[in-house]
Amino acid sequence: MTDSEQHNDRTETILILKPGTKLIHYTIERKLGVGGMGEVYLAMDEKLHRKIALKFLPAQMTINKQFRDRFLREARSAAALNHPNIITIYEASEYQGNAYISMEYVSGKTLRDLMDTHSLDYSYTLDLVIQICDGLSAAHTSRVIHRDIKPLNILVDDNKRVRILDFGLAKAEYDDNLTQDGTAMGTVKYMSPEQGTGGTVDNRSDIFSTGILFYEMFTGVLPFLGPNMPATLHAIVNSDPKPLREQNDQIPEQLEKIILKMLHKNPEERYQDIIDVKNEIINIKYGANIDDSILITQNFQIQKQEAKTKEPKIEIDVKSIAVLYLRNISGPENEYLSYGITEDLIVDLTRVKSIKISPLRSIMKYKDSDLEFEEIAENLNVQYIVDGSIYKTDSSIKLSIHMYDTVSKENLWADRWEEPLENLPRIKNDLATEISKNLGVGAKETEDAEIGVNIAKDANAYDKYLQGKYLFECRVDKTDIDKAITFYNNAIGQDSSLLIARIGLAEVDIHLGKFKDAKSELDSAYSKAIDKQQDKNQIQILKLYSQLYQKQSEWQQAMTYATKALKLTKSANDSKGEIEILSIIISILQPQSKYEEALIHFERILELSRQIDDQDVTAEALKNMGIIFSRKGEYDTALEFYEEASQLASKNKNIVLESACQANIGNIYYFKGDLKKAHHQYTKVLAVGERLGDTSIIARQNLNLGLIELMQSEYHIGLEKLINSSHAFHKLNDRTNYALA
Repeated sequence: MTDSEQHNDRTETILILKPGTKLIHYTIERKLGVGGMGEVYLAMDEKLHRKIALKFLPAQMTINKQFRDRFLREARSAAALNHPNIITIYEASEYQGNAYISMEYVSGKTLRDLMDTHSLDYSYTLDLVIQICDGLSAAHTSRVIHRDIKPLNILVDDNKRVRILDFGLAKAEYDDNLTQDGTAMGTVKYMSPEQGTGGTVDNRSDIFSTGILFYEMFTGVLPFLGPNMPATLHAIVNSDPKPLREQNDQIPEQLEKIILKMLHKNPEERYQDIIDVKNEIINIKYGANIDDSILITQNFQIQKQEAKTKEPKIEIDVKSIAVLYLRNISGPENEYLSYGITEDLIVDLTRVKSIKISPLRSIMKYKDSDLEFEEIAENLNVQYIVDGSIYKTDSSIKLSIHMYDTVSKENLWADRWEEPLENLPRIKNDLATEISKNLGVGAKETEDAEIGVNIAKDANAYDKYLQGKYLFECRVDKTDIDKAITFYNNAIGQDSSLLIARIGLAEVDIHLGKFKDAKSELDSAYSKAIDKQQDKNQIQILKLYSQLYQKQSEWQQAMTYATKALKLTKSANDSKGEIEILSIIISILQPQSKYEEALIHFERILELSRQIDDQDVTAEALKNMGIIFSRKGEYDTALEFYEEASQLASKNKNIVLESACQANIGNIYYFKGDLKKAHHQYTKVLAVGERLGDTSIIARQNLNLGLIELMQSEYHIGLEKLINSSHAFHKLNDRTNYALA
């Protein structure tokens, strides 16, 4: 037997590993696949009790120094990279003469699988493209070039997170000794011209290969493909790709320009940094560059509705106004009526383009205030003040309202009237219509904002909805939540078409972790909202869908619904709503470590916050910024954001937001090693969660406290808290935190 035959025999023996085979501290579970650079097995790391992927280089390649160096270079290149979109390398070594790499095991599908099964829609594809750019940017920043970008080297895990695989051809820019000049390395269909001709390769080569990948993802065909390998290589080096819009004329022009720029033959004419590609793609996804009349079907066929006529921009005379809390003068049992009508009135007027209105929490501090209207207006930065009272009897509702111009010192409108109880649903609509009319808002604009739309047919059902809304939104403890559920169910029982009650009940279910019940309510409400063409209800439902999936760590689903809500909100010119949805989007991006994308949205939030002067919204944005800097390891900066957000939330009596900020401050102490302060923060927040009956808060703080107890050798207490938190996360279907607990 020749040496070569002996090595081939050894390869067969080593690499055909059966389930249960033990080598070093790994136990083989099953074979995952075979690649050009070796065979991959799923194994259990018995030392760390985690599943890993073991990749073996065939023995006949191990004896070849060039192949062995290439294989081990994958480990060195990838192990030096630490990024959520790059597979993690744990170890590189040898076993009985065969080189292997131990790496992170990720359950998912390759991009090739997703493309072949038509599993990509347009928004999803944009999201994957952004993540691919993120991963490559991290590699390029570390001066590592991949050199073999292709669909099989892009894995998408079960949570829709991209991982770039197989740095087997990767080369550190500064390491010139590992490849011979003139050697073309990579998969031909995705090579750059400089790879194909044996020229100098740098990060711009990866940009070209990525351009080929993106071209295929958006069109379904390759830009360069000949009948054989030499013909394909000739096309890459010498031929220009067909414009993407020739493959599909409804692909946005800006997207076509980006990808064609990536495919310039001359590296100097391409993007010089993949991060620039990412930023332009983000602008397409969230900006105004996408034609809103384009719809994407599941099989990635782009259909177009009738083109919408674009109206020229018109300068709008914006009126600034504060609707003060309607005073309840009929007893504390009717406080829900003042709260509900005031809030709904403010929400409705927020959607009117020519009205800038102070949010509810900003005006709450002036409830029962003795300040003059001029001083309140100055504090809130508005010109007009609406003030009034509401009195409920057994048979009717009496209102007294007047609107005051603090600049001209004139009463613009004043009225008193009495409505029978059966007209309760009309009161808020009548108020919104009269306020709009007296501010000079046209009928078309109020109609577009859905002012005056009848939201309830049954006055009794609407009354119960208002009581449920008040109890939940102003809750002090879990008893209030239980009462709110009862009122919402009673409202739906009396009027099954009352969408706002179903939406309210779904919100409570999400809060309690009853996700199946929440989805059922949302599904029912969403179909009815579409049938009735009620955009404002659709937006609220889409936001709740997004939060529902976010709570379950289903990021792609959460982002899909948030993006739909954002589009509708922008169309409605609802700045406050846009901020709320952008905050949701940021909170979806944070756990995926998409910090740069999140920062772009934060800048937009700050811009809008200045326009509407909403301190709650500003506090939420500041909290999210703290999370971003915390995840980046910039703890002192994060602490400043959290403390400022907490102060604003406390000032506005937003208990839930304040407790979230306090928990995050605890995280900073934990990361900095001050376990005593961290324990104090978590204990304080746990008490708030228990008082509010918030399962999610309780579970998270038990997890945090359990980890600290274990670190302080309080094993019994720590284990008990971790078990409690794991049970809670399981009920909440929060897979990420359940796995951690």
